[in-house]
Amino acid sequence: MLDQALGRFLNEGDYMEICTENIINYLLTRERGTETWRVRIGQLIETFAKHSTLPALAHGIVQNVPDVMSPMVSDAAAGAWRDMWRDMAEGREELELAVRLLDAAVRYRETKDQRVLLELPAEERAVLEEALQEAEAVEPKAGSSEE
Repeated sequence: MLDQALGRFLNEGDYMEICTENIINYLLTRERGTETWRVRIGQLIETFAKHSTLPALAHGIVQNVPDVMSPMVSDAAAGAWRDMWRDMAEGREELELAVRLLDAAVRYRETKDQRVLLELPAEERAVLEEALQEAEAVEPKAGSSEE
């Protein structure tokens, strides 16, 4: 279905980014187990690559940062989520920035050390800080999981 939707809505970027964010959130909060994540993330990457829409997937990963920062997601789940994306996106240039920001967000979550953020270039730090501020402002979403 995703393959068909990407083919159909290829030129409707805003809609695709919203849907991508929702798909990624669903995987994090509703799917259980790292093996399921591995399969689903692999499918997402391959499907988005097939349609040359990996930038939309990257956007969805960054938009997912507030969900990863939620207290409803355990530290272990956040770390596993980051590790899974890092492993599965390896070699995909279009996803490098998003995975780097996800990694920094999880490291910041684990340490609460501002130096993690300061390691990023100013432009990247601004994007991540915006996502972190959103995480602080949003109530935990119902149905979020602990891994």
